[in-house]
Amino acid sequence: MKTTFLVCCLLWFSLPAWACSCVSERISEKAKISKEYEQAALVFTGRLVRAEPITTTDTAHVRSLVSGQDTVITSRRAAVRYTFAVIQLIKGQQTGTEVQVISDNTSCGVNLAVGTERLMYAYAVTEDANPRGAVKKVAPYYATDVCSRHQQLRYTRGSELRQLRRLAQKG
Repeated sequence: MKTTFLVCCLLWFSLPAWACSCVSERISEKAKISKEYEQAALVFTGRLVRAEPITTTDTAHVRSLVSGQDTVITSRRAAVRYTFAVIQLIKGQQTGTEVQVISDNTSCGVNLAVGTERLMYAYAVTEDANPRGAVKKVAPYYATDVCSRHQQLRYTRGSELRQLRRLAQKG
């Protein structure tokens, strides 16, 4: 009986964790805003005008160590492409009046409501890793996740926006 319980416990605790977790440092709110600003490639306020489900497809060529043969592995990932009408660009480069930001459809992805005005922090993605760990260059795009400071503009403190504008002026 004890052995069965021990085996069950070991199996339970050895299962991989699939949930997303965000680690928050014990630093001031002002320091968190500064850090997020520095890490983001794009910071802006905007109104979400479209949310489109997309599927990204990745392929990798893997050579078997046993047979020496090449195998093509294809993986698909569900995501959402959010299109924002930019109200104010705070950091980054903008090529038009709209910006697209992608979020994976996983536990770390975000679910944003069309029509809301938001403060967004987005990160530049230039390479991707497939399930086997192979890294390759991809066409650059902006992404966000549940751990970034994005929030509805109506809930954003004026002090955060003022701090972001000061950081942008220092540039």
